[in-house]
Amino acid sequence: MQWLEKDDGLPQQKYKDFFDYDAWLKMSEQDFNAGSHHTKLGGAPDWLQAPEAPNAPWRFVLQIDENFYFRTQPAPSEHVRDAHGNEYSIYHFEKETSYAWAISIANFGVGRAYVFLNSEAHPPQGMFLWQR
Repeated sequence: MQWLEKDDGLPQQKYKDFFDYDAWLKMSEQDFNAGSHHTKLGGAPDWLQAPEAPNAPWRFVLQIDENFYFRTQPAPSEHVRDAHGNEYSIYHFEKETSYAWAISIANFGVGRAYVFLNSEAHPPQGMFLWQR
């Protein structure tokens, strides 16, 4: 697995709108859909409900989708095992995006998780938020 670098196309000054409820409600559809709806590091969060970010000095660092999406068809196995021997099923779905195969890697109740970091605290602190 590797991370793919991708620019969401949002000007830097629009990122703050993803953390302010009133600004988020008024956001254009183009800006609202600019970010990834999948697991990503950095950028703007794709809230499933509404912004729930903690105030400064916390900052958004990671979004975790409950599925891992494959860009190409994986090996012809219906199951994948992780390093601990846990088994996961690969499934195929109608091609709504550029991804047509996925594997469920977490159970967020058909939700998404968000991770925030407070690097000003000593030691640094992390916060995990889950929406469904």
